[in-house]
Order: sequence, then C-alpha cells, then structure tokens
Amino acid sequence: MSALTVFFFFQREKILLWYLTASIRSLVSNQTDEWSNNLRRQEKELFELRRQQISDEYDLLKKLLLDAQKNQMDSLKTKLEVETRDLKQAQTRKSMEDTRQIENDRTIASRAEKERRVKETKERNLKLFVEERKRLAMKAEIHQEQLNKRHTEQVDILDREKAKALEQEEMNHRESILASKPESIV
Repeated sequence: MSALTVFFFFQREKILLWYLTASIRSLVSNQTDEWSNNLRRQEKELFELRRQQISDEYDLLKKLLLDAQKNQMDSLKTKLEVETRDLKQAQTRKSMEDTRQIENDRTIASRAEKERRVKETKERNLKLFVEERKRLAMKAEIHQEQLNKRHTEQVDILDREKAKALEQEEMNHRESILASKPESIV
C-alpha cells in the first residue's frame, strides 16, 4: 500500500465521517426542533388549562357567593315579615285592650262619651301605629340597601381577584417562555 492509497483512504474516511456527522447533526437538529416545538405546545396547553381552571374556580365561587347572598336576602325578608306580623299583632292587641279598658271604665256614664273616647283612642293609636310601621319599613329598606351594597362589593372583590389571578398566570406563562429561550449577547 502506497502512501497515496493510504492518503486517499483516510480522505475517503474523513469525507464519510463528515457526511455521517452532518447527517447526525441534521437529525439531532431536527429532533431538537421537534422537542422544542412539543415543549412550547405543551407549555401553551398547560397555560390554557390553568387559565381555564382558574376561570372555572372563580365562576364556581361566584355562583356559590350569589346563592349565599340570595339566602341572606331571603332570610332578611323573612325576618322583616315576622317583625311586621308581630308589630301588627301587638298593635291589634293594644287597640283591643284600650277599647276594652274604655268599655269597662265605670267612671264614664254615657254611651256617647264612651264612643267618643274609643274613637279618640283609635285615632291616636292609628297615628302611632302608622308611625311605627313607617319606622319599621324604613329600617327594613335600610337593611336591604346595606345588604345589597355589601353583596355588590363582595362580587366586585371576587371579580377583581379573578382578574388578578388570571393576570398572574399570564405573567408566569410569559416568564416561563422567556426563561426557556436561551439568548446570548455577543
């Protein structure tokens, strides 16, 4: 074997090795690109799933909050109805007692005097009862307004927290995208 033959043999081996290395590099590069694309797609899918989960959780919380608020409002209305009914019963009882007291009063001799006093007592009681009912109605209205205001504030806070959580998830996703892109400045 001559030196020239050995030289050509090594050159041929070198060229083959170069072609093999180039094809392996190409194959590794393609697989790396596919791997990177799969990772980016997976990150994006995970991000979308996390966003959807956060959104669903807050929607469920909002539904539960609205149900609880509806129950609170129903409870308040029931309480106010009971108070109104009790007030009416107390007023009726007082009116009957006052009338009975006037009827049983032995100091009043004439029937006309008794009727006049009963009429005056009923008018006085009516005025008093109307004031009490107005006061109760105003109290009920104030309670309902306060409860509605509190409910609105609670829903607003929940909506802000949802927006903040979604924004935080978006920032985390952007940060992970930036962290996965190796960059060098020369």
